[in-house]
Amino acid sequence: MYIINGINFNSLEQTISYDDKSILLNPKANQLLLFMVQHPKQTLSREEILTSVWSRDFVSDHSLTQAVSDLRKALAELGQEYKSLIVTRPKAGYVFEATVTILPQPATVGDDSSTLLVQPRSHIKGLLGICAVAFIAAIVCTTWWLTQRTAVNKRSIDPYNMVFVTFKAEPEYEHLAFGLSDLINYRVNQQGRYRSSLVYEKSSELSDRAALVMSGEIDEDNNKLALIFYIYDNLSNRKVFQQKYALTDDVISTVPTTILSDIENALEVPFDHDIITKLDRQYPKDPDMFNLIHQAHYASNIITVRSLYSAIKLYDQVLTKEPTLEIAAAERFISATILNSIQPNAILEPEMNRLFDSLMGIDDELHAPIYYEALAIHAFLLGAPPKAKEYLSLALATRESWTSNIIAGKISQAEKKDYQAAISYKRAYSMKPDESTLKVISSLFYATDLKKFGMQ
Repeated sequence: MYIINGINFNSLEQTISYDDKSILLNPKANQLLLFMVQHPKQTLSREEILTSVWSRDFVSDHSLTQAVSDLRKALAELGQEYKSLIVTRPKAGYVFEATVTILPQPATVGDDSSTLLVQPRSHIKGLLGICAVAFIAAIVCTTWWLTQRTAVNKRSIDPYNMVFVTFKAEPEYEHLAFGLSDLINYRVNQQGRYRSSLVYEKSSELSDRAALVMSGEIDEDNNKLALIFYIYDNLSNRKVFQQKYALTDDVISTVPTTILSDIENALEVPFDHDIITKLDRQYPKDPDMFNLIHQAHYASNIITVRSLYSAIKLYDQVLTKEPTLEIAAAERFISATILNSIQPNAILEPEMNRLFDSLMGIDDELHAPIYYEALAIHAFLLGAPPKAKEYLSLALATRESWTSNIIAGKISQAEKKDYQAAISYKRAYSMKPDESTLKVISSLFYATDLKKFGMQ
């Protein structure tokens, strides 16, 4: 908790308040304010803020400008005078002109002012007293050490980040597990309250540092397919939600919406159901097509010549029946691009143009992040890295993926920003730690020496 010129700022609840009025901040405005209150009355450069506030190393200046604008508007709702707390220093950055007070935290281990008296009636009693004191001291020290270690661990957790670990499943259901994980994670990200990253392994740094971890397992229950879904809270070290869902053909396409509603209730965070309805239109309702698109999505992430050819053909089948599915068209184009990177000219230029034109012919009022990733790839292939950067920032405004991190790394490398490129590549690998990720890093757009970036 912080006091900022009389304003109460609770970074965990993402609120600022004054008197009886309370304002809920969006995640980026909250993180920006937290960084500024930790550095009051200091000139903070745009580069410094972007590096510190945005956990992703690749983001446009527009994202910072928008976050500053959002924060100023929120402060102004508590009083117009608070809007001027954020001062712009032309060509230098921003200064947070405020008096900041950190509210003291209650001590976890208190000092005991009482004194243990040892009566010197005998040497034995004295020795027992000394042992008792030593024993109590050992307990207090151990408790203090565990408390401090827990506090350090908790301080390393980002309260605004969430991780979605792909569902576990037997090999025959892995495509469904992966597809449902990606679909639900995408819907959570569109709500804006949390930033959720899809990772492939539970034991990863991203999972350890996230406040909430979503995951589950697909298995057969009485010969019927079912999903056990749960949410684990790293801050309290406990499951805050667990539920089983049937995955029968008649309900499988509606299960993501049901789960999202349950997430909304479990986290007590209101979701925008208009957005959810729009997102539902980006996936097929027919169970066979729903299953087919997840098979294609799974195949596109294996990254072999055979799997990528298979993914493209499966997407062709889906789009033949439902030609307005933007996500399927975008994933098909990206799969073809990656295929060409590991086997040059596997898909000839006229066909690549057809695949891209097919994507651009779809008019969707709410573009998916993968749509912007496809546009970023296309722009880079046309020799326009600045335009690719612009498109990628739009994708990252909603969610990051291992693919977006590789694209970010390639753009940074082309700009001769090898340090930023290395961060992006390593983050991509932390999300999807397998040989296929390394294969794409080494070949997409141009050859990259993995050893140079510490990837081998």
